[in-house]
Amino acid sequence: MHRQFAQRSRVRKLQYIAELERNVQALQAEAIAELTNSRDLDSQFANLSLKQKDANPGRDPVTGPLRT
Repeated sequence: MHRQFAQRSRVRKLQYIAELERNVQALQAEAIAELTNSRDLDSQFANLSLKQKDANPGRDPVTGPLRT
């Protein structure tokens, strides 16, 4: 009886570890997707800043009027 309990306990532990590994993989995939999205947004911001700078040469796109 004790042996069966120990075997079930080991099986549950292995199942728990497998679930944790799946969660880690899902979180890693989510982190990669968020990093990609962040890089895309950075690129879009840089492009928009350049366009705005070209359209308004006397203003800094982030801080406002350029100081001389």
